[in-house]
Amino acid sequence: MSPFDRIALAVLAGVLVGATAVWLIAERRRRAGARASQALAEILADERARRIAAEATLRQHESAHVERTREAPVASWEWDIASGEVTWSPAMYSLFGLAADGAPPSRARFMAMVHAQDRGRAAAWLATLSRAEAPAPIELRALRADGAIRLLRCDCLSIHDDRGQARRLLITVRDMTELAPRPFAAEPGHERVVLAALIGAAVCLVEPEAESAGVALVVSVEPGIGTYAGSDRALTEIIVRLLGNAIARSRRDSRVTLRAARAAGGEFELELADTGSALAEDELGERSILGQVKTLAEGEGGALCVAGMPGVGLAVTVRLPTTNLAQKVA
Repeated sequence: MSPFDRIALAVLAGVLVGATAVWLIAERRRRAGARASQALAEILADERARRIAAEATLRQHESAHVERTREAPVASWEWDIASGEVTWSPAMYSLFGLAADGAPPSRARFMAMVHAQDRGRAAAWLATLSRAEAPAPIELRALRADGAIRLLRCDCLSIHDDRGQARRLLITVRDMTELAPRPFAAEPGHERVVLAALIGAAVCLVEPEAESAGVALVVSVEPGIGTYAGSDRALTEIIVRLLGNAIARSRRDSRVTLRAARAAGGEFELELADTGSALAEDELGERSILGQVKTLAEGEGGALCVAGMPGVGLAVTVRLPTTNLAQKVA
Protein backbone atom coordinates (compact mmCIF):
# COMPACT_ATOMS: atom_id res chain seq x y z
CA MET A 1 0.00 0.00 0.00
CA SER A 2 1.40 3.30 -1.03
CA PRO A 3 1.96 6.10 1.44
CA PHE A 4 -0.81 8.04 -0.26
CA ASP A 5 -3.29 5.19 0.28
CA ARG A 6 -2.32 4.90 3.96
CA ILE A 7 -2.92 8.62 4.46
CA ALA A 8 -6.29 8.45 2.72
CA LEU A 9 -7.29 5.44 4.83
CA ALA A 10 -6.29 7.22 8.03
CA VAL A 11 -8.27 10.29 7.05
CA LEU A 12 -11.30 8.14 6.24
CA ALA A 13 -11.02 6.33 9.57
CA GLY A 14 -10.85 9.65 11.37
CA VAL A 15 -13.89 10.90 9.56
CA LEU A 16 -15.79 7.70 10.42
CA VAL A 17 -14.79 7.96 14.08
CA GLY A 18 -15.81 11.63 14.18
CA ALA A 19 -19.10 10.93 12.47
CA THR A 20 -19.78 8.08 14.87
CA ALA A 21 -19.01 10.31 17.84
CA VAL A 22 -21.29 13.04 16.51
CA TRP A 23 -24.04 10.47 15.95
CA LEU A 24 -23.62 9.06 19.44
CA ILE A 25 -23.80 12.55 20.97
CA ALA A 26 -26.85 13.42 18.91
CA GLU A 27 -28.51 10.13 19.82
CA ARG A 28 -27.83 10.69 23.50
CA ARG A 29 -29.28 14.18 23.26
CA ARG A 30 -32.31 12.86 21.39
CA ARG A 31 -32.93 10.19 24.01
CA ALA A 32 -32.36 12.69 26.84
CA GLY A 33 -34.77 15.10 25.13
CA ALA A 34 -37.34 12.36 24.71
CA ARG A 35 -37.05 11.44 28.39
CA ALA A 36 -37.31 15.11 29.37
CA SER A 37 -40.36 15.58 27.14
CA GLN A 38 -41.96 12.49 28.61
CA ALA A 39 -41.23 13.70 32.15
CA LEU A 40 -42.62 17.16 31.32
CA ALA A 41 -45.72 15.60 29.81
CA GLU A 42 -46.20 13.51 32.94
CA ILE A 43 -45.73 16.59 35.15
CA LEU A 44 -48.23 18.60 33.08
CA ALA A 45 -50.70 15.73 33.11
CA ASP A 46 -50.34 15.41 36.89
CA GLU A 47 -50.71 19.18 37.34
CA ARG A 48 -53.80 19.19 35.12
CA ALA A 49 -55.28 16.35 37.13
CA ARG A 50 -54.60 18.20 40.40
CA ARG A 51 -56.11 21.40 38.95
CA ILE A 52 -59.23 19.56 37.81
CA ALA A 53 -59.54 17.96 41.25
CA ALA A 54 -59.03 21.33 42.98
CA GLU A 55 -61.63 23.01 40.76
CA ALA A 56 -64.08 20.21 41.46
CA THR A 57 -63.47 20.57 45.20
CA LEU A 58 -63.90 24.36 44.95
CA ARG A 59 -67.17 23.97 43.05
CA GLN A 60 -68.33 21.49 45.66
CA HIS A 61 -67.46 23.89 48.49
CA GLU A 62 -69.11 26.82 46.68
CA SER A 63 -72.22 24.74 46.07
CA ALA A 64 -72.29 23.70 49.72
CA HIS A 65 -71.84 27.35 50.77
CA VAL A 66 -74.71 28.43 48.53
CA GLU A 67 -76.90 25.69 49.99
CA ARG A 68 -75.94 26.66 53.55
CA THR A 69 -76.69 30.30 52.75
CA ARG A 70 -80.09 29.39 51.35
CA GLU A 71 -80.87 27.39 54.48
CA ALA A 72 -79.92 30.23 56.85
CA PRO A 73 -82.74 32.23 58.48
CA VAL A 74 -83.25 35.52 56.65
CA ALA A 75 -84.10 38.97 58.01
CA SER A 76 -83.99 42.26 56.11
CA TRP A 77 -84.02 46.01 56.42
CA GLU A 78 -84.68 48.71 53.87
CA TRP A 79 -83.17 52.16 53.57
CA ASP A 80 -84.88 54.97 51.67
CA ILE A 81 -81.96 57.02 50.33
CA ALA A 82 -83.87 60.26 49.84
CA SER A 83 -85.57 60.41 53.24
CA GLY A 84 -83.03 58.40 55.22
CA GLU A 85 -85.87 56.32 56.68
CA VAL A 86 -84.93 52.80 57.76
CA THR A 87 -87.46 49.97 58.01
CA TRP A 88 -86.76 46.63 59.68
CA SER A 89 -88.62 43.40 58.98
CA PRO A 90 -90.08 41.59 62.03
CA ALA A 91 -87.33 38.98 61.62
CA MET A 92 -84.68 41.65 62.26
CA TYR A 93 -86.05 42.34 65.73
CA SER A 94 -86.22 38.62 66.41
CA LEU A 95 -82.66 38.12 65.13
CA PHE A 96 -81.27 40.67 67.58
CA GLY A 97 -83.62 39.73 70.42
CA LEU A 98 -85.26 43.18 70.44
CA ALA A 99 -88.83 44.27 71.03
CA ALA A 100 -90.52 45.59 67.89
CA ASP A 101 -92.09 48.46 69.86
CA GLY A 102 -88.76 49.70 71.24
CA ALA A 103 -86.45 52.37 69.84
CA PRO A 104 -87.01 53.03 66.11
CA PRO A 105 -84.75 51.15 63.66
CA SER A 106 -81.77 52.94 62.20
CA ARG A 107 -78.36 52.29 60.72
CA ALA A 108 -76.88 53.44 64.01
CA ARG A 109 -78.92 50.89 65.92
CA PHE A 110 -77.74 48.15 63.56
CA MET A 111 -74.15 49.31 64.01
CA ALA A 112 -74.53 49.27 67.78
CA MET A 113 -75.30 45.54 67.63
CA VAL A 114 -72.13 44.72 65.64
CA HIS A 115 -69.26 43.06 67.52
CA ALA A 116 -66.48 45.51 68.47
CA GLN A 117 -63.83 43.65 66.46
CA ASP A 118 -65.95 43.81 63.28
CA ARG A 119 -67.22 47.35 63.68
CA GLY A 120 -64.54 48.96 61.49
CA ARG A 121 -65.41 46.73 58.51
CA ALA A 122 -69.11 47.25 59.15
CA ALA A 123 -68.68 51.04 59.21
CA ALA A 124 -66.85 50.96 55.86
CA TRP A 125 -69.60 48.73 54.43
CA LEU A 126 -72.33 51.10 55.61
CA ALA A 127 -70.37 54.07 54.25
CA THR A 128 -70.55 52.41 50.82
CA LEU A 129 -74.31 52.15 51.25
CA SER A 130 -74.41 55.87 52.01
CA ARG A 131 -73.02 56.52 48.52
CA ALA A 132 -75.99 54.58 47.09
CA GLU A 133 -73.70 51.76 46.02
CA ALA A 134 -74.33 48.05 46.45
CA PRO A 135 -71.17 46.63 48.06
CA ALA A 136 -70.06 43.00 48.07
CA PRO A 137 -71.58 40.78 50.78
CA ILE A 138 -69.97 40.96 54.20
CA GLU A 139 -69.86 38.50 57.09
CA LEU A 140 -69.65 39.91 60.59
CA ARG A 141 -70.46 39.08 64.18
CA ALA A 142 -73.30 40.70 66.07
CA LEU A 143 -74.38 40.80 69.69
CA ARG A 144 -77.96 39.98 70.57
CA ALA A 145 -79.71 41.79 73.38
CA ASP A 146 -79.15 38.71 75.57
CA GLY A 147 -75.38 38.85 74.93
CA ALA A 148 -75.26 35.89 72.51
CA ILE A 149 -72.95 36.30 69.51
CA ARG A 150 -74.26 35.48 66.02
CA LEU A 151 -72.49 35.24 62.68
CA LEU A 152 -74.35 37.26 60.04
CA ARG A 153 -74.01 37.54 56.26
CA CYS A 154 -75.28 40.84 54.84
CA ASP A 155 -76.15 41.29 51.16
CA CYS A 156 -77.38 44.47 49.50
CA LEU A 157 -79.67 45.02 46.52
CA SER A 158 -80.16 48.44 44.90
CA ILE A 159 -83.72 49.34 43.86
CA HIS A 160 -83.71 51.89 41.01
CA ASP A 161 -86.33 54.26 39.64
CA ASP A 162 -87.36 54.70 35.99
CA ARG A 163 -84.30 56.87 35.34
CA GLY A 164 -81.92 54.22 36.65
CA GLN A 165 -81.08 56.05 39.88
CA ALA A 166 -80.82 54.12 43.12
CA ARG A 167 -83.71 55.11 45.38
CA ARG A 168 -83.79 52.35 47.98
CA LEU A 169 -81.42 49.73 49.31
CA LEU A 170 -82.64 46.35 50.49
CA ILE A 171 -80.26 44.60 52.87
CA THR A 172 -80.80 40.94 53.61
CA VAL A 173 -79.26 39.56 56.80
CA ARG A 174 -78.76 35.80 57.11
CA ASP A 175 -77.92 34.10 60.40
CA MET A 176 -75.02 31.77 59.54
CA THR A 177 -74.18 30.83 63.13
CA GLU A 178 -75.39 27.24 63.06
CA LEU A 179 -73.92 26.70 59.59
CA ALA A 180 -70.44 28.02 60.35
CA PRO A 181 -67.82 25.32 59.61
CA ARG A 182 -65.70 26.24 62.66
CA PRO A 183 -65.88 28.35 65.83
CA PHE A 184 -65.84 32.04 65.00
CA ALA A 185 -66.88 34.10 68.02
CA ALA A 186 -64.77 35.83 70.59
CA GLU A 187 -65.91 35.62 74.18
CA PRO A 188 -68.90 37.91 74.79
CA GLY A 189 -69.02 40.56 77.45
CA HIS A 190 -67.12 43.75 78.15
CA GLU A 191 -63.80 43.89 76.37
CA ARG A 192 -61.57 46.90 75.98
CA VAL A 193 -62.01 48.73 72.70
CA VAL A 194 -59.82 51.43 71.19
CA LEU A 195 -61.71 54.66 71.75
CA ALA A 196 -60.33 56.53 68.74
CA ALA A 197 -61.41 53.72 66.38
CA LEU A 198 -64.86 53.43 67.96
CA ILE A 199 -65.46 57.19 67.79
CA GLY A 200 -64.31 57.26 64.16
CA ALA A 201 -66.70 54.44 63.23
CA ALA A 202 -69.60 56.17 64.99
CA VAL A 203 -68.89 59.47 63.24
CA CYS A 204 -68.88 57.67 59.86
CA LEU A 205 -72.48 56.66 60.50
CA VAL A 206 -73.75 60.22 60.82
CA GLU A 207 -71.55 61.92 58.21
CA PRO A 208 -74.10 61.38 55.38
CA GLU A 209 -76.81 62.93 57.56
CA ALA A 210 -74.59 65.91 58.36
CA GLU A 211 -73.65 66.40 54.72
CA SER A 212 -77.29 66.29 53.66
CA ALA A 213 -78.19 68.87 56.32
CA GLY A 214 -75.28 71.15 55.38
CA VAL A 215 -73.76 70.85 58.86
CA ALA A 216 -70.01 70.55 59.37
CA LEU A 217 -68.76 67.98 61.89
CA VAL A 218 -65.63 68.95 63.81
CA VAL A 219 -64.27 66.01 65.80
CA SER A 220 -61.32 66.17 68.17
CA VAL A 221 -59.92 63.08 69.91
CA GLU A 222 -57.20 63.51 72.50
CA PRO A 223 -53.99 61.69 71.40
CA GLY A 224 -53.38 58.54 73.39
CA ILE A 225 -56.92 58.53 74.77
CA GLY A 226 -56.60 54.77 75.16
CA THR A 227 -59.31 52.14 75.54
CA TYR A 228 -62.75 51.78 77.10
CA ALA A 229 -63.74 48.80 79.24
CA GLY A 230 -67.48 49.40 79.17
CA SER A 231 -70.05 48.40 76.57
CA ASP A 232 -68.86 49.45 73.13
CA ARG A 233 -72.43 49.09 71.88
CA ALA A 234 -73.76 51.56 74.46
CA LEU A 235 -70.96 54.02 73.78
CA THR A 236 -71.59 53.88 70.02
CA GLU A 237 -75.28 54.58 70.57
CA ILE A 238 -74.43 57.51 72.86
CA ILE A 239 -72.16 59.12 70.25
CA VAL A 240 -74.48 58.51 67.30
CA ARG A 241 -77.57 59.77 69.12
CA LEU A 242 -75.82 62.89 70.42
CA LEU A 243 -74.46 63.77 66.99
CA GLY A 244 -77.76 62.99 65.25
CA ASN A 245 -79.67 65.17 67.69
CA ALA A 246 -77.18 68.03 67.30
CA ILE A 247 -77.35 67.84 63.51
CA ALA A 248 -81.17 67.91 63.60
CA ARG A 249 -81.07 71.01 65.83
CA SER A 250 -78.50 72.89 63.75
CA ARG A 251 -79.03 75.33 60.91
CA ARG A 252 -77.53 74.80 57.47
CA ASP A 253 -73.94 76.04 57.14
CA SER A 254 -73.41 75.72 60.90
CA ARG A 255 -71.22 73.24 62.71
CA VAL A 256 -71.32 70.62 65.45
CA THR A 257 -68.22 69.94 67.52
CA LEU A 258 -67.36 66.76 69.40
CA ARG A 259 -64.39 66.49 71.72
CA ALA A 260 -63.25 63.25 73.38
CA ALA A 261 -60.67 63.29 76.14
CA ARG A 262 -59.73 61.99 79.57
CA ALA A 263 -60.99 64.15 82.43
CA ALA A 264 -58.78 65.19 85.34
CA GLY A 265 -60.02 62.25 87.40
CA GLY A 266 -59.23 59.77 84.61
CA GLU A 267 -62.81 59.38 83.41
CA PHE A 268 -63.64 59.30 79.71
CA GLU A 269 -65.40 62.52 78.70
CA LEU A 270 -67.40 63.49 75.62
CA GLU A 271 -68.16 67.16 75.02
CA LEU A 272 -70.58 68.12 72.27
CA ALA A 273 -71.73 71.58 71.22
CA ASP A 274 -74.09 72.78 68.52
CA THR A 275 -75.30 76.17 67.35
CA GLY A 276 -78.97 75.27 67.14
CA SER A 277 -82.03 76.69 68.81
CA ALA A 278 -82.49 77.21 72.54
CA LEU A 279 -83.06 74.13 74.68
CA ALA A 280 -86.74 73.18 74.96
CA GLU A 281 -88.20 71.48 78.03
CA ASP A 282 -89.34 68.43 76.09
CA GLU A 283 -85.75 67.79 74.95
CA LEU A 284 -84.90 66.42 78.39
CA GLY A 285 -87.82 64.01 78.77
CA GLU A 286 -87.27 60.29 79.17
CA ARG A 287 -88.41 59.60 75.59
CA SER A 288 -86.31 62.37 74.06
CA ILE A 289 -82.93 61.70 72.45
CA LEU A 290 -81.11 63.35 75.35
CA GLY A 291 -83.23 61.35 77.78
CA GLN A 292 -82.22 58.13 76.02
CA VAL A 293 -78.55 59.16 76.11
CA LYS A 294 -78.88 59.91 79.83
CA THR A 295 -80.26 56.40 80.41
CA LEU A 296 -77.44 54.83 78.42
CA ALA A 297 -74.79 56.85 80.26
CA GLU A 298 -76.20 55.96 83.66
CA GLY A 299 -76.33 52.32 82.61
CA GLU A 300 -72.57 52.56 82.08
CA GLY A 301 -72.11 54.10 85.52
CA GLY A 302 -71.70 57.59 84.07
CA ALA A 303 -73.66 60.81 83.86
CA LEU A 304 -75.04 63.35 81.40
CA CYS A 305 -74.85 67.12 81.84
CA VAL A 306 -76.79 69.50 79.56
CA ALA A 307 -76.34 73.24 79.45
CA GLY A 308 -78.09 75.74 77.21
CA MET A 309 -75.89 78.42 75.70
CA PRO A 310 -77.93 81.56 74.96
CA GLY A 311 -77.58 82.57 71.35
CA VAL A 312 -75.13 79.83 70.46
CA GLY A 313 -76.97 76.55 71.02
CA LEU A 314 -76.49 73.61 73.35
CA ALA A 315 -73.55 72.04 75.23
CA VAL A 316 -73.70 68.39 76.33
CA THR A 317 -71.14 66.55 78.41
CA VAL A 318 -71.12 62.80 78.98
CA ARG A 319 -68.70 61.42 81.53
CA LEU A 320 -68.09 57.68 81.84
CA PRO A 321 -65.91 55.70 84.26
CA THR A 322 -62.72 54.00 83.10
CA THR A 323 -64.01 50.65 84.37
CA ASN A 324 -67.34 49.19 83.38
CA LEU A 325 -70.31 49.06 85.67
CA ALA A 326 -70.08 45.32 86.26
CA GLN A 327 -66.51 45.71 87.54
CA LYS A 328 -67.54 48.57 89.81
CA VAL A 329 -70.38 46.59 91.34
CA ALA A 330 -68.09 43.60 91.86
